[in-house]
Amino acid sequence: VLAIVSAGIAVAQYCLWALVDQAYWLMFVFAAIGVGTAWTTIVTRGFLSQLAGPKGQGTIMGAAAVVEACVIPFAATPLLNSVYSATVDVMPGAFFLVGAGLLLMSGLCMLIAMRIVGDAPTLAELMEPELKPLIVSVNETMP
Repeated sequence: VLAIVSAGIAVAQYCLWALVDQAYWLMFVFAAIGVGTAWTTIVTRGFLSQLAGPKGQGTIMGAAAVVEACVIPFAATPLLNSVYSATVDVMPGAFFLVGAGLLLMSGLCMLIAMRIVGDAPTLAELMEPELKPLIVSVNETMP
């Protein structure tokens, strides 16, 4: 829930930044409002960590770091740059609205993931020793 609230704050912050035209001091107010936006990344990493279990921590954290450090900047930079170039005469902050839309989509993806996973067991729980004989016996009876 904290990640969703944080993503909502970030969407609101980006929308407000898009509307700032002359009153540049408002950007500092919006930055103060958006202090909680870092929760999204932290909570998402915690959510992924729960799904991976103890043995998959390095893999899942490494994958998250690659997405955050490589995929997002290399995908977002050309997109936002082209939006800014196309809209700078009409609305210089339009690229913030595109960013808000992307954040909204990521928040929706988080909601869907939380709904799908819900109370589902983690991978670590599925591989606990008391479950292994059950899994093997089911697999042996199937052709």
